[in-house]
Amino acid sequence: MIGQISIDLYNDWINYLKQQLGQWGYNVEETDKPLDIAIKYFNVQKRIISNKCREIFISKEFSCSAEFLNSIEVIKEAVVTGKDLNSYLSINLLDARYNDQLLNDWGIHHLHLGNTPDKKRPQFVERTIALLFAYVTEDKFFLIAVGKHGDWCERRLVEILHNNWPEQIEKFRIIGINAAPPLSEAQLKNIRNKHVNASIEFPDGSVYAPFGGGVMSSGISTNIIFNHDKQHWVFRDLEKNISKIVEEVRQKGIELEGDLIFRLHMEKEKICLFEENSKTLISFE
Repeated sequence: MIGQISIDLYNDWINYLKQQLGQWGYNVEETDKPLDIAIKYFNVQKRIISNKCREIFISKEFSCSAEFLNSIEVIKEAVVTGKDLNSYLSINLLDARYNDQLLNDWGIHHLHLGNTPDKKRPQFVERTIALLFAYVTEDKFFLIAVGKHGDWCERRLVEILHNNWPEQIEKFRIIGINAAPPLSEAQLKNIRNKHVNASIEFPDGSVYAPFGGGVMSSGISTNIIFNHDKQHWVFRDLEKNISKIVEEVRQKGIELEGDLIFRLHMEKEKICLFEENSKTLISFE
């Protein structure tokens, strides 16, 4: 006989995100609401480059001064071997709420090219005016160009990406509309500062939505809010159907009786349920 069922997966998830942020070295304030915690988590997750082995691709326009060639080679070695690359990123990575406009708009990371630890923040490499601009996926690393600090709205970055690897951004292509005159760097900067999304047009007539997913009016990445809402819906759907899930588990011969207390159990981002009284783990395909 099944008694009372206790389940609050969203709250369990928020607690899990708190733990993850703590493990990454970020603080969660007492005043942080659940959405604030999720925003911090997904913002950091979007900005870090995970330690995975990736295949390297270099644009045909790529060039680099001799001063930074060694740093480029060290970065390439870290890419193919799956070593840490986050020490090359902006020190704003220390702020879980910082909005990286270049990444949120065009999906492009920028890496500093120092080859020694930074004196003030030794967890990062020395800060350089010169930057490596790269497009990073789960298994690929695209070296777009070497530029300078402040090149956040340089159209050449997206033009190089489009000209070299159009298949990587095909999913962002907008079909059925005509390309408008391209926005100037000053116009792009103004639009970004006002948290407005703009399409990306190219001379061949192709038009794309922002490769980085775009932003909300608050400046937060649209992907962050989408990921939060998607998880929220998944948890509420599981809670709504928990009686059905319990019955399906019992039909498999697993004893679930009396009052049941379900907790969220995460296995490498995979959602599972754990029933505390029976010590039963329920996973989903």
